[in-house]
Amino acid sequence: MKLTKEEQGILDGAEGETKAKILRTLVQFGEVFGAEKLVPITHDAHLVTSFGIGLIKPLFRIMDEIIDAGITAKYPFTVDPRPIDYENVKCGPLNKLIFSKIMYSQQARYEEQLKKIGLKDTDGFTCTCYMDEVGNIP
Repeated sequence: MKLTKEEQGILDGAEGETKAKILRTLVQFGEVFGAEKLVPITHDAHLVTSFGIGLIKPLFRIMDEIIDAGITAKYPFTVDPRPIDYENVKCGPLNKLIFSKIMYSQQARYEEQLKKIGLKDTDGFTCTCYMDEVGNIP
């Protein structure tokens, strides 16, 4: 994969080990899929993971590492919807207990992490990020 001088510098650690790991991951994905180069990000983006499932501990650890390194998204981003909307979806006490305390026990923590790295706003949760009102037009 052909990298610019700036990208190669990041990969070589010029902007810290965490940023180098992030770029190394992107380059490896690119190589797997036959990409010739990285494409510049020129506008708001969308992140697919939005669930604070307690079992995916590596995700929270990676997010903490990114935050500790002071890395933020170049442009604000949206994420997929929250796992459940307690205000608008009928949900009994047992379901709430299972979802909030067991299954999605890290939801609040994950949303705080997302905010720290560039979540567009507190309503930045959508599965239709391409809609005009959201602003992530591809």
